Amino acid sequence: MAPGGAAGGGGGGLKPDGIVTWQSATSKTLEKAANEKKPILIYFPGEGKEYEYDGYFYGKDLKDLSDNKAVFVRVAYTSDRTPLPYAEQSPVPLKKLSGDNPSRDYNVTQYPTFVVADQNGNEFFRVAGKKPGARDLEGFFAEVPKKVEDANTRLQRNLDKAKEFWGKKDSREALKLVLKNFKEELVGLDAQEQTARLYNELLEDGRAKIKEVGDKSKAENVKKLKAMQREWKGTELFYEIEELLKA
Repeated sequence: MAPGGAAGGGGGGLKPDGIVTWQSATSKTLEKAANEKKPILIYFPGEGKEYEYDGYFYGKDLKDLSDNKAVFVRVAYTSDRTPLPYAEQSPVPLKKLSGDNPSRDYNVTQYPTFVVADQNGNEFFRVAGKKPGARDLEGFFAEVPKKVEDANTRLQRNLDKAKEFWGKKDSREALKLVLKNFKEELVGLDAQEQTARLYNELLEDGRAKIKEVGDKSKAENVKKLKAMQREWKGTELFYEIEELLKA
């Protein structure tokens, strides 16, 4: 599928002014959406050539949307849903669209599936099992900026509380709020970027505290490490402490 051009199984008998322009799921596509300040329509086709045929999602009104209102992305079909090993996972959300398996990361279970996202690939609307019409899509696209604003406000509220706790050196409560933001799986928003920076501060502090623990073979110190591990469940530090306890 070539970026910047109509991809798929040909358009025999179809008029060019109705053939949608599809992009590939890459970081360059995200850059394009950001530069043009456009939302993204992500299409997950089913298994079969009919879903790749240009006539499946065809029409002048759809073509106009793909040229002027949003960046249209088609993700190749895959049945692979193999999760990452837990030890390789970080709670910090990553961009799903430019990752190695968007179908898995967007939890696509029905075909076709259409996801309406912001320029960072953050999902705000989904149509599964059917094709959306141009009017519906245009309505979704118009709502995305407000959805993004509301999401950033929500994240900022949690971040402000987390910073307040961290200012009191209460890393436990600060971490809870940081992880709450991460669970929304939003990326690229200002409040989330700041949340990630705070998380790195908390990680650095946590690792320093681990170094302060004395002889790891002593029962008292093992108890301290296990208590810290519970606090850091779902993070890299959890697995780092696990390795220390095994040593």
